[in-house]
Amino acid sequence: YLLGSLGQANAARLWDIGIVATIVATAFYGVFALVGTKVTGRTVDTTVSTSISADLLAAGEVRGSTPIARGAWRVGTTVISIAVALIAWLGFIRLSGLPPTLAKTPSDLWRYLVDVPAAPDHRHALFGALFHTMWVAAFGIVLGLAAAFLLATVLSLRPAIAAGMMPFAFISQTMPIIALVPIIALVFGRGLTSTLVITVSVTFFPSFVAISQGLALAPRGAIDVLTSVAAKPWQILRKVSVPNALPYLFASARLAAPRALLGVILAEQFITRQGIGDLIGQARGELDYTIPWAVAAAVAIVSVLLYSGIGALEHRMLRRRI
Repeated sequence: YLLGSLGQANAARLWDIGIVATIVATAFYGVFALVGTKVTGRTVDTTVSTSISADLLAAGEVRGSTPIARGAWRVGTTVISIAVALIAWLGFIRLSGLPPTLAKTPSDLWRYLVDVPAAPDHRHALFGALFHTMWVAAFGIVLGLAAAFLLATVLSLRPAIAAGMMPFAFISQTMPIIALVPIIALVFGRGLTSTLVITVSVTFFPSFVAISQGLALAPRGAIDVLTSVAAKPWQILRKVSVPNALPYLFASARLAAPRALLGVILAEQFITRQGIGDLIGQARGELDYTIPWAVAAAVAIVSVLLYSGIGALEHRMLRRRI
């Protein structure tokens, strides 16, 4: 329905689809919130977990280990994540009973990218498209995180204004991204701008909410100490609130990376006809079922590596705070 509406440039129908999808998502959000309230007996604020707490670092569990041991641990967890994905992949193929023409195994992809005579062309097409998608996604992630951190930091000095933005953040996240893509294409056209808008939108608002929570949860005692010596609000922000929000920033970055890749791929497939999205479109037209599996594997590996890389940077930054 979305594709048909986008092909007809039917703006009214696209907005209708987006609004209905938002209403449905909001209704489910409300149902689960009600169930959660009934089960727990209270309302629980949802926040983003930061992988390393200051207490854990202070206890020496991270500081006491050597850099080699920490690096080996991160490499090990990354390898395990990829191995679990491979097992799930093979399990899905076996349980689904799909024919070999549709379901491709890791060995099929190996032959496609390494063994067959056309493997160099296949690798060139896949990695060239992946490189284009990744740099757009990286640029969008940086823009989204920077805007979220800057705005949350500024608005922490004006809590009333920050609270007024939360409904917009909520609405933007309840509209499914697949319904948001055509609307952005109508507003911003079919160029790189639309792709960046989509990437920033899926990155900015969740990060803004998480970072705002981190700023609001700054240690009250440290703030009182600075207040007692007549520190200015921006000094309190710089010395206490912003350092306290750094774990929330990194947690947002870890969660935003896969979402940003998904947003870029959708934009490329439906709007710009470039990168990984265009490669998927070509494969669909040629009935080449190997390319989508190769794309899925490559994007999954890249997402795991990005998640682990951001986690390693988070470890390094938080260790310097102790």
